[in-house]
Amino acid sequence: MRAVGETLRKEREARGVSLQEISEETKISMRFLRAIEEEHFDRLPGGVFNKNFVRQYARYLGLDEETAVQDYLRIAGANRESSEGEKCALPLEMQPSPSGRGYFRIVLSAICLGALAVGLVYGLYRLKNRVAPSTATVGGLSTTPVAASSAPSIPSSVGAAAVASTEPSSPGLATPAESNLAGSAPENPTEAAPRGRNAGEGKLQETGIARQESEPALDLRIASVAPVWLSITTDGQEHWRGTLQPRQTKQVKASDSIRLTVGDAGAVELSLNGNSLPPLGRPGEVKRFTITPQGLEPSP
Repeated sequence: MRAVGETLRKEREARGVSLQEISEETKISMRFLRAIEEEHFDRLPGGVFNKNFVRQYARYLGLDEETAVQDYLRIAGANRESSEGEKCALPLEMQPSPSGRGYFRIVLSAICLGALAVGLVYGLYRLKNRVAPSTATVGGLSTTPVAASSAPSIPSSVGAAAVASTEPSSPGLATPAESNLAGSAPENPTEAAPRGRNAGEGKLQETGIARQESEPALDLRIASVAPVWLSITTDGQEHWRGTLQPRQTKQVKASDSIRLTVGDAGAVELSLNGNSLPPLGRPGEVKRFTITPQGLEPSP
């Protein structure tokens, strides 16, 4: 079997051509050209590229292209068969181990599956704990008797009396429960209601009297139509002293008396307990008077 690599190398050296020149002309890498000469075809890209490289190399040197390709195929096929035979002859412990990348994928997949299983178990646990309290509550409600909640409440004294009445007693003797009921019940129920109504009316009447006594007997309203000086004394104590400006009002309340001094009698308008009083005098005139529940009296 002819060696195609050796044939091409000898022809190149005989022509005095370098690998660089052939690489520049054929656009084939010098590394691939050297692999063809050394017949290291496993360093080539493979497939149709290998045959194309051999064909261009032989064409550049003027050799028969098809013969060179056939020689290459025979050598490449023989090398492939020998490598496969050696691989089958390797013992089991010398077989190539899985690549690091494949092992990493297996480990990563196992970790993901473990995390997924843990999350699923935790979710089921939380769901079980959430459903358990609500179930217990519903169960507690279902055991509560409906009749007990709907039945009206009965006073303890009446219940005791009812129980006592069902027991036999000797003639002429009353049980303690019966005597208590007899003592606590009114003799005539129809008399109890009027008595309570009269008591309520009495309280209302007393409240009305107290309210009337607390309200002042005198309610004086002073309205100014012009600037006016005033001095006011209520129930013997000085209440206010000053000047009212136009359209100002002052409210004065007292129980017994109101003593009023007006610097300009024509500058004020008075109303007592909601009733208007007559004018006090002429404009510019100073007036002093006292107001009592009996009426208006001039003061010295």
